[in-house]
Amino acid sequence: MWFPMPGMIVEVEKIGRAKIVKLIGNKALISVDALNGRQIEWEIDKMCPVNEIKQLPNATKLRERENNNILHRNRNNDILKIRTIESLRFGLVPEHHIEELTLGFDELKAWANETFRRCLSGNPCGFEISGPYGTGKSHTLSLIRYLARKQGFLTARVEVDGRNVSLSNSASLLNSLWSTLADNGLDAENPLVDLYIRAINRGNIPTKIITPGFDRIRNNLITIYTLMRTGNIDKYAQNVESVISCSDQITATQAVKKICSEHNINRSQIMLKAMVSKAIKQRGLDLVESIAGHAALARLAGFKGLIVTIDEFEVEYTDKKNITRVEDILYSINQYLNGKTIYYGAPLGIYIATVDQAGHKGDPLIHNYIATDSKNRYRLKIWNRDQRIRLAERIHKMYCEVYKLNSSFDKNLATAVEGLLARKIESNDSGLIRAFIKWYVGFLDIKYGPPRGKTV
Repeated sequence: MWFPMPGMIVEVEKIGRAKIVKLIGNKALISVDALNGRQIEWEIDKMCPVNEIKQLPNATKLRERENNNILHRNRNNDILKIRTIESLRFGLVPEHHIEELTLGFDELKAWANETFRRCLSGNPCGFEISGPYGTGKSHTLSLIRYLARKQGFLTARVEVDGRNVSLSNSASLLNSLWSTLADNGLDAENPLVDLYIRAINRGNIPTKIITPGFDRIRNNLITIYTLMRTGNIDKYAQNVESVISCSDQITATQAVKKICSEHNINRSQIMLKAMVSKAIKQRGLDLVESIAGHAALARLAGFKGLIVTIDEFEVEYTDKKNITRVEDILYSINQYLNGKTIYYGAPLGIYIATVDQAGHKGDPLIHNYIATDSKNRYRLKIWNRDQRIRLAERIHKMYCEVYKLNSSFDKNLATAVEGLLARKIESNDSGLIRAFIKWYVGFLDIKYGPPRGKTV
């Protein structure tokens, strides 16, 4: 029996010796000796530590691997449950076990799956998730990403703040968006570069990706392929990532100059350009090219497409001058969604969470430009007392599993929390569901004692 850990040297079936970089569910990211340290994901049950290879007969070794794999999955599931409870304790939206903690899950799943089906047709689509404050928009977006990943989509998310991260600033929005790609099992440090490498390893370098004109996505692909072919990808991956993710750490000109200092690099094959132009009027289309282009690239890399979620859109209204620039960007996205730009249709879905504006159910700007069809809008409900009590029962069950408690659900405790928050819930105050969950977990901590030392 063995327990995989980062840094452990292992022997991998069909690959040879490698080192574990990090654990990813029932897989591990490994650095492969035969590939000059190249990192790939591989199933844990197809590897074993080198110091055990010669000590165990084949049959025994297989049994040990199988038993260890079961133990690993169980432990991994326990860890994810712990993370879920910790998220709830601090009022955060959990990324795991979200099905069990979602009221109205089946209805939302059916709607989301239908939207994914439409995105797969190659026609990019825009959607709205709306509801009064506190009805669970962030939770719903998290669930949409979860369902999208299960369907095989690449997902990215961004939460705008109206200042540093805003639709009015294409570069900052893209940089924040692409930093979340690691949620999909891509390399944590250079997820975009990893996406390009996956496309290249599948033999995909088409003549055009997103436009018949100057195609920055294809140029990035050629640049990265050149770095891989010449053995320079590890050295310059961070520089390339900075440019294509719109980071301000290095400019495209600086990156190209550094890369072309290598004696075996042909300058004509390093085609990096800034992803967002200096011309303000062009920035909306630049945003479209990056998002749609990487949706097309995602398919080349083995994903079904790209699902993007945008949260907290209402804060864009804080600055009246800002909302005018935001509307310009929304117009550019609208033109793309309706096939009125030079960019090809890509398997792309854009989901924007909104609150009610100016007496409308939802946001008029999003209705005008993004979710123009009513079937592209999902309206969140205000859940009643009985539904919240049922949610508390699910949380209690998971809490007891995490902390190894043998205790039945106390409906009176959940009702007491409901009573304490009655005024907040009745007025539909901001974060009502989140507040109920956070308070309920807090009362479970009080009832059963601090969780310290009880975790698995």
